[in-house]
Amino acid sequence: MKWILRLLTLITVVSVAELYLLIQLNRVTNIWVTLATILIPGLLGSWLIRREGSSAWGRLRGRLDSGALPSAEVVDGVLVLLAGTLLITPGVITDVTGLIALIPAVRVRIRRSLLRRARQANPDSLLALLLADDEPVHPSTSAPTWQGASRDMPEHARSVPPDVH
Repeated sequence: MKWILRLLTLITVVSVAELYLLIQLNRVTNIWVTLATILIPGLLGSWLIRREGSSAWGRLRGRLDSGALPSAEVVDGVLVLLAGTLLITPGVITDVTGLIALIPAVRVRIRRSLLRRARQANPDSLLALLLADDEPVHPSTSAPTWQGASRDMPEHARSVPPDVH
């Protein structure tokens, strides 16, 4: 329940800050600059989301086809979706945050931070295992894959000849 209160507080504070910044921008410039500040990042963001999203989808398919767990690709997809949501939301703070989250190097850092937090919370949790991007979860084991993980390989991975990759 605490996380809901924190989320609502964050949304309220960011919304008030966004409104304040847009009013101040309108006072300093004019309505056209303010509207451009709202619309241009949204259009640019939609193009970047399409590009980064299709790239993340291609990497996800490649990992699935090779039989490996697509942990990094799934996290990238979620981060691109969150960045898109931020870019659609009118405002300066959300636009800048969304554009920054679309940078691949930033997504790698966010993913590593999530992995570190998941490992600190519970090193054996499913989240820590799924976020492990080909890094050993424990020194004696490697990152989980479909093969050897006591589960059947997905049908789509069986139909791809191994020499294609």
